[in-house]
Amino acid sequence: MDQHGTRTPVRRCGRAMLTEFKLMLSRLQAGFSVTQLSITVTIRVWEHFFFHPVQFGLLLVSSHPTRDKPIPVATMEALVGETIYMPCNVSTHEPGDNVVLVLWYREDKGSPIYSADTRGREVGSPKRWSDDAMFGDRAYFQFEKEPGELAVQNVRETDSGMYRCRVDFIVAQTRNSVVNLTII
Repeated sequence: MDQHGTRTPVRRCGRAMLTEFKLMLSRLQAGFSVTQLSITVTIRVWEHFFFHPVQFGLLLVSSHPTRDKPIPVATMEALVGETIYMPCNVSTHEPGDNVVLVLWYREDKGSPIYSADTRGREVGSPKRWSDDAMFGDRAYFQFEKEPGELAVQNVRETDSGMYRCRVDFIVAQTRNSVVNLTII
């Protein structure tokens, strides 16, 4: 493979032979970071005693603001055994908009520890899931509060940490907030 990601020929496959594989990745900066991934594949198909080139491709483009917006951080303290209410703003001012998904993460975990999924449901009756190793049945998200809150009952010292709430909407941009929780 050369510096442009081109391979020639790669392999024979039945009556087709892959003759070219190109991979292009580019980044542009202009207030937004655009990542573009373009894959082009050329195969030669055996037809009427000749290989005819057939080309197909895939282009994926992703963009996001490069300027980091400050994420609000709430600091909370509680005693072991208390119930805490970690805030997470789920309100939207977009017409016809609604919450689709609320995810909670803990800084030392790579995947969500709690979710409330309203896809195909009313906001008041989401499908809820809680990681048994973290909160299990001690946690419950309350949409009706302003702002919304993740209630965690009978907190433990091991619950201390930085938590991030991510809210996805139908129309509005995804919103994140952080809670720094200390259990004494």
